[in-house]
Amino acid sequence: ELAPSVECYTAVIDSCASRGDIDQAADWIEDMYDRKIHPDTKAYNCVINAAAKASSSNEAVLWLDRMKASSVQPNKVTYTAVIDAC
Repeated sequence: ELAPSVECYTAVIDSCASRGDIDQAADWIEDMYDRKIHPDTKAYNCVINAAAKASSSNEAVLWLDRMKASSVQPNKVTYTAVIDAC
């Protein structure tokens, strides 16, 4: 059996982000939480990027806040995606 990993989830979330599908991206990252798989900076960046592509600044900021609350460090890519959402 193939165990789910941060990398696998991030690839799926990135695919959702490329389509601007914030709802699906959020569902996948929530599934990570449910499975006790801790999203890393790249996973959060992908979901924030999905929010940006959907022009949803509120969602982008929400995910940035969740990222920080999870003690995951935002980077330049993170903040660029949040700015793009505005």
